[in-house]
Amino acid sequence: MKISTLILLSLVSCFAYGIESQTNDVKKGWHWYEIIPEKVEPEESEKDNLRKPLPQLPERAKMMDMHPEEIREMLTKYHEQAIWRPTAENVKNYLRVQDVMQKKAVAMSAAQAFVMMTSPELNTAKEYPLNKVGMDDYRSARKNEIGSQLSKYRDKYGMIFFVEKSCTFCGTQHTILQSFADRHGWNVAIIDIKENPSVALRFSVEYTPQIIIAKRNTKKWMSVAVGVEPIVQLEENTYRAVRSMENNSTPDQFYTMDFEEHNRTPRKIGSQ
Repeated sequence: MKISTLILLSLVSCFAYGIESQTNDVKKGWHWYEIIPEKVEPEESEKDNLRKPLPQLPERAKMMDMHPEEIREMLTKYHEQAIWRPTAENVKNYLRVQDVMQKKAVAMSAAQAFVMMTSPELNTAKEYPLNKVGMDDYRSARKNEIGSQLSKYRDKYGMIFFVEKSCTFCGTQHTILQSFADRHGWNVAIIDIKENPSVALRFSVEYTPQIIIAKRNTKKWMSVAVGVEPIVQLEENTYRAVRSMENNSTPDQFYTMDFEEHNRTPRKIGSQ
């Protein structure tokens, strides 16, 4: 009897403990009139204090020895600091870092100028002059070569000028094309794409004005102008197209002139 009583009391205690635990776990929150304090956002001044202050700038000599990535990182941080808190000291720190970056860039430019003078093979001025006198000579050489090559190949190639009656710019391009033909002696055929759709289809022409050049007795052709092109550009485009179709250039040499290739080839003094 005593054993049964003890077992019964134990069961009641466990049951009561379970109810109390469940009550403690579930009966919480707004529905049980519990007041949950709201999270208070810090004031602006407190937020400012949470930001870590930027370290003191190193000496200029030490910054000059830093890697550019380190300088760029410092420049960004001190720039943002100066914008956020535009005090005289913050702006001065930013300008100090900027001054170091500029001086490193000037030093690199100076070293580059020294190397180009001591290593002429690396100096691009031998191919692309930077002064007015050299640029005048370069333009003259380009003009002479283009004129010479266009005259050389005028009997091997012909031009086809595609137009249509509703074309707004065809008249202007026709005047330019006539000047080109008179200057270089090229034959020009004019095709209306509405009246000769099969010819337009053959050369994949959908828009006017458009000019293509075609190599005689072959299937080779290339577009040299779409829309209105001034005569100088038309001459250059035609020259480049002829070089390509004659297999005298590759796509990566499309802008290269023959005389530039000649200048890039090292030659001994006195050699032809």
